[in-house]
Amino acid sequence: MSWGFLELKFQMRGVKIVSSFKRIEMLFISQLDIDDDALKDFSQLKRLYKLILSDTHLTDKGVGLLVNNKKIEHLGLDGTIITDKSIQNLISFPNLKSLNVERTAITKYGYEYLKENLPNVLVLGTEI
Repeated sequence: MSWGFLELKFQMRGVKIVSSFKRIEMLFISQLDIDDDALKDFSQLKRLYKLILSDTHLTDKGVGLLVNNKKIEHLGLDGTIITDKSIQNLISFPNLKSLNVERTAITKYGYEYLKENLPNVLVLGTEI
């Protein structure tokens, strides 16, 4: 079975199921009680190029787990609890085209640093 697009509402137990679909290219998860541990499983999705984790419990540790996904082009982290500690990991995605860090704990300085160091990336954030 080949799935190029999958949008599901599930809890943590569903993460392992979703991660078993190795051909997933886009994954949208919003307002669910998943955390950094889920990202260990998502790092095995080698075709994944769009990952939206809006309003989840993702932290700086979780962002660090994502950096091995070299194909990620679009990353939505809006509404998560990431901070400026994630910045070095965020600028290390080689194929990134868009990054959403709105409603996070990234500071104005951090947001400006992202924009400056990702000149070819559309960076969305809260401008203070």
